[in-house]
Amino acid sequence: MFDNPLNIFGFMTMINHNEPFYGIRPIDLLHAKILKD
Repeated sequence: MFDNPLNIFGFMTMINHNEPFYGIRPIDLLHAKILKD
């Protein structure tokens, strides 16, 4: 799910417009999952 083939620093905090993020940051998706559980 979290693929970073170019090893970009800060990848988890960058806005991503691809599925399944749709304009949110990967870190926000993880944070929401943690709060949901």
